[in-house]
Parts: sequence; C-alpha cells; structure tokens
Amino acid sequence: MFTVMPTGKPSDHGCRLEMPFLHYINNPRDHWVACFGVPYGTALWQVGDSKEQNGSFNIALTKAKDEILDMKEGLGIIDGVTESDLMTMINIAWNNSFARVEKNKQAIVSRGWNPLNRALLLDDELRSTMTTKQKSREFLLENNIIFPPSDSATTVASSTSDESMPSIQNNVASSIANDDNMVPVPVTADDLNFNSNLPSFCLKSILSQDLIHETRDKINEDMNTGKELKDILKESKRISSGIIFKAGSVRLGKTVFDVHMENKEDKRNEMITKIKNDEKEYNENVAKAKAVFEKKSNLESMTIKELTTICKPLKRKEDGKMPTKKVDLINKYKEWNGRPVPTFDVSEYDVIGATDNNNNNIGTPNYDDDNFVEI
Repeated sequence: MFTVMPTGKPSDHGCRLEMPFLHYINNPRDHWVACFGVPYGTALWQVGDSKEQNGSFNIALTKAKDEILDMKEGLGIIDGVTESDLMTMINIAWNNSFARVEKNKQAIVSRGWNPLNRALLLDDELRSTMTTKQKSREFLLENNIIFPPSDSATTVASSTSDESMPSIQNNVASSIANDDNMVPVPVTADDLNFNSNLPSFCLKSILSQDLIHETRDKINEDMNTGKELKDILKESKRISSGIIFKAGSVRLGKTVFDVHMENKEDKRNEMITKIKNDEKEYNENVAKAKAVFEKKSNLESMTIKELTTICKPLKRKEDGKMPTKKVDLINKYKEWNGRPVPTFDVSEYDVIGATDNNNNNIGTPNYDDDNFVEI
C-alpha cells in the first residue's frame, strides 16, 4: 500500500538541525519528508520574503503606524507610538499582507512550489550568474529542465563558445574596413573613458559578473563528490545546512538524524571520560596532600613544592594560576581551606536521546530497517 508522506520545506535556521526537530520529522510513526532550502538566495525561494507577503507587510505596517498616530492626534494623545500599540499595528498590517490567501498563492506559483515546476531556475538574477559551461550543459538537457522556446533560443546564443568569438570579431572588422564611407580612426588605451558615465558602469558590471562566476565555480569545485553523505557529516566538526548542501543533499532525513545521534553519543562519552579523569586526578592530589601533612603539619616549615601540593586539591579553575611564592601559597591555602569537595556526577549523561525545550528526554526513534526506508 502506497502511503503519501507529509512534506515540509523549512529554512536553514540552526534550530532545524537540533534534536527536537530532527526527532519529530524522522519518527517512523509520523514521518515527514523535510528538505531545507539552499542556504543562500532566500529572498528568491522563501515565500515569506515575497513582495506579496514581507514586502506588503512593511508597507502596510507604515500605513498602520500613520493611522494610529492620526487617531491619537485626533484624541489629543501626544505620547506617539507606544509598546501597547505594536500588536494593533501588526494585526492591521497582517491582514493586508500575510493573510491574503490569493496573493500568497500567487507568490507560491511564481516561485515554482505549486505546481512544482522549478520556475526559479528561469529567474533572471540567478541565470545572470551562470557560466558558459553551465549554460551549455543546461542546453544539452543534462539538468532535465524544459525551457520555453524563447528562453532556449537565448540559451543557444549565450552558450556560444569562446573560440568562436575571434572569427565573429574578424568578420565585423572586415566589413568596416570594406565600407567606403568608414574611415578607420586609431584608438589607444589613453582615449578610453573608464572613470565616468556608461563606460565606467559597463566595466564595473563586467568585473562584478566575473567575480560572481568565480564564486559559483568555486562552490561547484568544493562540492564533495564520490562520498556518502554520512561520511562527509562524520568528518565535519559540526553539522550545518551549508555542510549538508555542500555534500549534495538538502534532506533532513534518517542519515542526518543518525549522525547527529552518533555525535551526541561521542560528546557524551567524552564528557563522562573527562569527569572520571578529573575525579581520578583530584583523588591523587588529595592523597599527595595527605602524605605531605603526615610529614609536616606547620605551613611555615613546608617548601614551595610541598605548599603547592597541598593547595592543588583545593584550587578551582576560576582561581586562576597557582601562586609561585611561599607567602602567597600559604595565604591561598588559608583562603581555600574548608571548601566543599567537588562533585563528579555522570548521571545526567546516562541517557541519550532527543530532548525538548525543557531538556526532558523524549526518547530515540526505534527504526526497523525492514520497514523504514529513507526516500
């Protein structure tokens, strides 16, 4: 029996990679297919950033503020906009922006989410960053994208190889030279205007596009190919949307959840090991301090080394560096003596699993590999 899974497309905020969210969407009993959007260009793909929603909200909020100020002025109230006015302003602006169903549908359609047709790949701003190689690959249908005829024609023209450019330029030069009405005028680099008006604008635009292409090529070169997503995540010091995207995925599925759990287990083991080592070191320092007191009971008769030994079990991390002079060591011993014994409790690390906002353990999904498959 085919089951339709609920699907969500959250932003790449860090909270999407925390255990409560990963646990919720990867629970086999109530499984979600969640794919975050790319970690850049959010103004293009996020529906909430559209002019129909966020853009209209900003305009409506300004109008709502003016309405409240006019109303207060008419009532003789001169305190301006106060904190208690904020919700009123937001309610007015909300109804004229995010609450408009038809406009929201229009924003969803224009971004290609419903119907799901990859409409953003035709966005002029995105296409302006494409290199010649990428346009050629696109034209050969390697990306499985179908373009309207007009756009396909543009792609063919723009994907002309660089090798063909000299012949085009030579043909133009020949036609100019053969024209009896044209008189060749020599132009040197000093005659070119790069400092103002249109030439300056064109030059800056060319340089800007070159930088964009270099950045895009660098991203493509950095894409980890030939590696499993799990291996890439395990090699990383932390899991972020950028690392997942760089690995060629946007899915917050079982693989991401498993690696996150393994990382938590590793950190848990590291903390338990550290606590036990700290306890062992403390007990050793106490034993050494007792051995010093068995030989000498008078602080004044002790050497600097012996004073340092009896101070070690009493010193805490926030105390700073250990004194090096005898008088200072004696004073610190008198100051620190009587401190409570530090605790070395590992019970809080005994249970591993997802936690809610109150740090209450909510368990670990029990996956049955025969019944659960990550799509």
